[in-house]
Amino acid sequence: MFFVLKQLFFHVSTADETGAAFPDVLVMVRSLEGNGESFRALTDQAGAVPKQELAPGLYQLIATCPYGLCQTAVREFIVASDPIHSKLPLKVVAMVNTVIVGDVKHRQVEVQDREGRPLASAQILVRDETAQHHKWYRTGANGTVTIDLPPGDEITVVAIYQGSLASSVVQPHAKKSRKKLVLIRF
Repeated sequence: MFFVLKQLFFHVSTADETGAAFPDVLVMVRSLEGNGESFRALTDQAGAVPKQELAPGLYQLIATCPYGLCQTAVREFIVASDPIHSKLPLKVVAMVNTVIVGDVKHRQVEVQDREGRPLASAQILVRDETAQHHKWYRTGANGTVTIDLPPGDEITVVAIYQGSLASSVVQPHAKKSRKKLVLIRF
């Protein structure tokens, strides 16, 4: 007996902050379930990559300009039962390399359902804005986990629970973001 794994179409296009098409952006999609890179392509003059087939699962989309014309954008997404169509806005900026030296900052992450009940065993992905630094965690019985913040000005915390995805952005150096708790609700 043979089983056929259903493939779904994925289509992405990129645009600048005005909404105009952004050509020549390198788009990479990789599986976050250990299956490696699914594909990579440069966007055409319309800012789009050809439609791709993806198996159901958890993926990460990375869009970057090979010559540093735009800020790298990273998004996680789940392929379940519907085709994915995504338009990804990119900031036009010159890239600057920085290194942060010092103590590792920590945050407490709490994952809850809609009623505020803790969700045990939720997977947590913590990454910087370019996905250069990333680490996986899992919440305990009380729905919490202590994470290490990677270097950077904008950290994304992604929670995955029973096929759903929710995220929160942490700006550890902003004065308003000195809270030690990151709350994510499904």
